[in-house]
Amino acid sequence: MENKNTGKKFNEDFKRTVVDLYHAGSSARLIPDRLVDNEF
Repeated sequence: MENKNTGKKFNEDFKRTVVDLYHAGSSARLIPDRLVDNEF
């Protein structure tokens, strides 16, 4: 079965925010909640 690439890309601002949250000590489990708070 082939994997279909959906073409979903994340912009640099989003990726930077995820990395910043991780480096600030947020657990991987809490990062999605914090992203919602940041309106991503």
